[in-house]
Parts: sequence; C-alpha cells; structure tokens
Amino acid sequence: MNSPSESKPPPKPASLQMVMLLSAVMYPGAGQAFQKRWLAAAFYALGFGGAFLWLLGVFVWFMLQYYQMGMNADLAGDNTTPVFPWIQFGVSLLLSGFLYLFNLVDVFLAHRRQARKVPPPLP
Repeated sequence: MNSPSESKPPPKPASLQMVMLLSAVMYPGAGQAFQKRWLAAAFYALGFGGAFLWLLGVFVWFMLQYYQMGMNADLAGDNTTPVFPWIQFGVSLLLSGFLYLFNLVDVFLAHRRQARKVPPPLP
C-alpha cells in the first residue's frame, strides 16, 4: 500500500513529562538529547556544567582560604577573615539558574513545536 512517493508522517514527539523530567531532575540538556536536538543538548549541558563548576570553585576557594586562616592563626591576634567573593558567587549562581530555567523553557517550546507537526490520529 505504501508507495515510495508517499511521505512518512513525522514521528510522534516524546512525552512532555519525560523530557521535562530528564531536563529538570537528571541534568540540563538531557531532555534535548532525548528529543534528538544534539546542539541544544550540548549547549545546555556544557553551559550548566561550566557555570556550576565555576560556582563550586568559588565556594571551595573561599572555604580553603577560611580554613587556612584558622590553621595559620598566630597568637598575636591577627584574625582577619577572608572576604567572600560575592560578585563571582552571585554571577555564577545567576548564570547556573538562568541556564537551568532556559533549559526547561527550551524543552517545553521544542515539544510544542514538534507536537504541532504531528497530524491528529485518524478514527
């Protein structure tokens, strides 16, 4: 019945719950990979991973400075605490949060675009 000239209908998109769960719970970019949107998956996975590592690095650097101060405290009363890098921490936290939220919005909008391309089932 199917002739080579007939075009195949577009594949049914993955369920919205599945792609949102993958992107929200597993890792940003996993939902895009499940939708076979490789470039977007790489962008969100690498972007979020880099921003999160930056955030973690700022925090670990501060904690090491703080504990080093405690280990090297002398009895002369030099108790200057290191200044927390609020700007770096805030920028990395905002970047991580925005990439996480944009990731979820992107998965949702891509699902809607794919769902519009699928024809309704015939009775």
